[in-house]
Amino acid sequence: MRDSTTKIAKNLDDELEISRNNFNFAISDPTIQAQSSIFTKGRIVIDGIDELDPVFETKNLALETSQNVGIGKRIKIDVSNLPKGTDLFLGQVIVCKGKNITGKEFIIEELIKENIEHKNKNDDEIKCYGDSTIVSVNGPFCNEKNMNYSIFETFIKETINNDIKPDFLIINGPLIDISNHCLMTGIFPSFEQNGNFLQIDTIDDIFAKIVYPILVEIDPSINVFVVPHASESISKYTTYPQPSYSQKLEKILKTVSLPKNLHFVSNPSILNINGFNFGINNIDIFKNLKNLSLDNLFMNRFKTITRLMIENNSFYPCYPTIPTLNDKTISTKLSKELFENEEEEDEEEKKEEQKNYEDLIVTRNRMNKNIVVNEVNESCNIPSDININFMLHNSSYVPHLEQIENGCVSINSNSFHQGNKLGFYTVIKTSKKGDDSCDLTVDIKKV
Repeated sequence: MRDSTTKIAKNLDDELEISRNNFNFAISDPTIQAQSSIFTKGRIVIDGIDELDPVFETKNLALETSQNVGIGKRIKIDVSNLPKGTDLFLGQVIVCKGKNITGKEFIIEELIKENIEHKNKNDDEIKCYGDSTIVSVNGPFCNEKNMNYSIFETFIKETINNDIKPDFLIINGPLIDISNHCLMTGIFPSFEQNGNFLQIDTIDDIFAKIVYPILVEIDPSINVFVVPHASESISKYTTYPQPSYSQKLEKILKTVSLPKNLHFVSNPSILNINGFNFGINNIDIFKNLKNLSLDNLFMNRFKTITRLMIENNSFYPCYPTIPTLNDKTISTKLSKELFENEEEEDEEEKKEEQKNYEDLIVTRNRMNKNIVVNEVNESCNIPSDININFMLHNSSYVPHLEQIENGCVSINSNSFHQGNKLGFYTVIKTSKKGDDSCDLTVDIKKV
């Protein structure tokens, strides 16, 4: 918890430096009593000790200052003067104008909108290299009552390999949803392959013998990006953000020679594909912010939250997180007791895995001139030098396709399987023009 709050405080100081460069007015300490209005910047928090079980009410809000401005102190805030429908949520970093007349409460008079210009460092990365097709599909990939992946396998063989033939395929987990009825009860159906029954003893067996063979069937000419999910049963870290599956899969499959077209990335991640930046946020941010955002009857919720993510340079700007983030999943301890059948890892292996997780700091891996992978650090920050063109979500809310004010397109295709029903997937096509610009088409299609 201390490490987390330290990073948040550092991020707030970094945000403060950006504001000082963008505005021609001074940023002052809101905790100091003053009769005149000042400009300040801080993070919205709960004014009380029950911060980990937040109830968003206008009467219990406070502004947390940065170390440089107010040594991290908090001051109760009054937001009654703000226009109805103003977007606020816990953890939001705001620039505002107001006054602290009594020394006990800062009255916010106005929110100041920051127009931070995002720029790509490398000009060659923002060019359209040519025509391309990108398909994005979200898990779960089997019915919630069974472990039957036959529909997903048919989708890969027929729709992906033969019909669409995309250049890039983004697969957002969970590959094996830990809330699946079979995993919850420990009662598995009989698994059959080519007329032969498969011996399935562990969750790792399900991946190695059922799921992985489907991934291998994807046409080798298609670049595939696989993103983990918090409810993923094979993931060592059932938290968010998450490192990639890579290390775990090498252990499950007993090999390090995975197909060259399979790329396992972190959650969240930023992919630069054919000159476009894809922000992949494999978590239900719309559900998690639901009880923390002021009701806004005049604006599109999907557009609003995506815009707030970009404005706050964060894939998950909400802090503290929702205690019921994984309320549909069983505990990690229970999962290990019921399903894992592995030998205990030695201490050196544990330390090495922990080091790999701690070193997950915005790495850029250029695969070729068309693909650059940015694995986002533990704070879920969106680097200020990257402009997100497409924000891909995995939410249980209805599928949506929205254009955000800064040019970003927010996409939620829901999941491949919605309970016992089939869901949706997204197809994005880019077509190069003579001046290196592109025509874009985005379709959300029924499975």
